[in-house]
Amino acid sequence: MIEPVPLRFRNQFSENSKIFSLSDVFPEIGHNLLCSMTKSDFVYPIIIKRTSADEVIKAYYEILRETLEDKEKLEIEVDDKDFSWKTLLYPTFLGDLMSIAFAEVHGVDAKEIPEVKFVKKWLRRVIHV
Repeated sequence: MIEPVPLRFRNQFSENSKIFSLSDVFPEIGHNLLCSMTKSDFVYPIIIKRTSADEVIKAYYEILRETLEDKEKLEIEVDDKDFSWKTLLYPTFLGDLMSIAFAEVHGVDAKEIPEVKFVKKWLRRVIHV
């Protein structure tokens, strides 16, 4: 039940840090995305691991770790055995902070979002809001 968390990470890094980011789920990441991740020079995987994962998903965690052993990565474990709002809020907040910190380290203004302003301005002409 943590599917919204990687999506939020992706969106926050894209908007705040201005970097191309994406997310995927197992087993798809173990097939398609993994191919490009092993060949790319700039890849920083953030692996969000569920404590409730079954044996197949745990095997995928290990496959990902081994396949990307030469890449720097971050693994975040989310305790989702007993669902609570903390299950979603803690990692979401962590991702928000990480995206802002990443922006600051790389000299990017996390607050400035001219692309979003452009889209909203353009859509106002069509929607008449």
